[in-house]
Amino acid sequence: MKIKKIIFYIVLCFSLFGFMLSACSNVSTIQQDRHFKITGNDIKGFYDYYIFDNFGNVVYTGHTEGKEPDISYTSREILEIRLHGGTYADICKYYNTLTNKFSEEYENPFLVEDGLIVYYNADSKKLIARDLFDEKVFYKDFSREISIVLAPEYVEFKDNNSRLEIRYFKNADDIISETLNLK
Repeated sequence: MKIKKIIFYIVLCFSLFGFMLSACSNVSTIQQDRHFKITGNDIKGFYDYYIFDNFGNVVYTGHTEGKEPDISYTSREILEIRLHGGTYADICKYYNTLTNKFSEEYENPFLVEDGLIVYYNADSKKLIARDLFDEKVFYKDFSREISIVLAPEYVEFKDNNSRLEIRYFKNADDIISETLNLK
């Protein structure tokens, strides 16, 4: 009788272990839209993402671990693919569904609007406003010292994108408010 109970418990344990293992390895669709799909496993923390053109063809794939990627529309035709690397450590790439073009990767963008992006390049110490996909279309930079660990309090385009209002931290104690001419 004891042997039957022991065998029963061993079989039960292996069954539960197998169920838990298969549950942990399952990949499910987390989010899906006409132009993108995110699959992954929240327990293991790995994710794959797929970007589709207007005909349903896969035009880009990626893989990330840790945090789930965020994919969303910044406008009707522009997708933002945002990968999280930690606190204030995001990498973003953009896809124009009408022109089938991808942007370069940007670190911690401050503002994305009307096909324009504002971000800080810590290496060159420049605040940059430019066209998302082609700097030949529009590019303007400003030499500034901006904290790379504190996000700006306020960033907004004004007057039909001809000016940029920004309130940013130079360091933890100094906050700077500026209106910059973009034309």
